[in-house]
Amino acid sequence: MAMRFMNSFKARMIDEEFIRQFAELCLKHTKFVEDADAIRQMQVDWIRTCEQRKLAPLGLRLYDLFKRYGVNLENDEKVRLWELVGEHELLAKRWIYEPEGFLKIRSDDDLIRSTDIWQIQQVLKNEVSTLRSSAS
Repeated sequence: MAMRFMNSFKARMIDEEFIRQFAELCLKHTKFVEDADAIRQMQVDWIRTCEQRKLAPLGLRLYDLFKRYGVNLENDEKVRLWELVGEHELLAKRWIYEPEGFLKIRSDDDLIRSTDIWQIQQVLKNEVSTLRSSAS
């Protein structure tokens, strides 16, 4: 609900830290975790927000946050988030990674692999791989 309210402002900039902290407050200090419908709706809302605004890093951080509080995404949401990460990776290849990227950083550089985003991405990658292999 809060995500929808924030989206209704149609702000040019979105406060990613507020969204993350608001979600953490809800998970940590309320009985929000006990309401499966509300949790599901919030997850759908933040995934939609991240898709619309191309915010893969925020999506990964929220995925990790919910997971730490014992709330997993539904399988279809995991796939949606993974597809968003794929779009983000295309931009990273274009602007960051060598040989064509502006910054010319190797994709396996410690600078990349030491980030929380990369580590969360690997967890999601493994989960989606498991989903896809079990579906086959």
